[in-house]
Amino acid sequence: MQIDDQDYQSIKLESLRETIAYVPQETFLFSDTIQNNITLYQENGSTTDVLKAAQVYQSFSDFKDGTQTEIGERGVTLSGGQKQRLAIARGLYKSADLLLFDDVFSALDSQTEQKIVKYLIEDNSKTILISTHRMSILPLLDKVGVIWQGKLIAMDHIDQLVEKFPYELNEILQSEQKKSNQGE
Repeated sequence: MQIDDQDYQSIKLESLRETIAYVPQETFLFSDTIQNNITLYQENGSTTDVLKAAQVYQSFSDFKDGTQTEIGERGVTLSGGQKQRLAIARGLYKSADLLLFDDVFSALDSQTEQKIVKYLIEDNSKTILISTHRMSILPLLDKVGVIWQGKLIAMDHIDQLVEKFPYELNEILQSEQKKSNQGE
């Protein structure tokens, strides 16, 4: 496997980590300000653009102290959606070449999710890998990988995958719908 025309084994681990931003579904937030939770004390520019991209700029601007607002231990003062969007802003702030998003849209409505994904696609300067159970963004993506019974069985645009794997995709959709219904 190669990364930027280099064998990945020849790349120093520290150097590789600098090029990747990982955003998990459950992010750890510090008992500190919104600003410090985004920058992780590494000031290298404004947070305004990443807050706008994460669709949370207005929400945080409405707070009395804006991004200087203390959010409490693990972000106790924020909603689930605000926490996830703060984590997305943190990932974008790192300015990494590769963004790994692990089900980061689960607490967001589909409109907000689509706005964030459209921003990421329009940016076009990064490689983005999104792990998701939500199907609404799939038509926006260049390629979708289908994992079936623990194995990657295909990777293509969603339209081609629907043609090639109607049974498997239907099973996945039904399984996810059952999980959603059980969670309500």
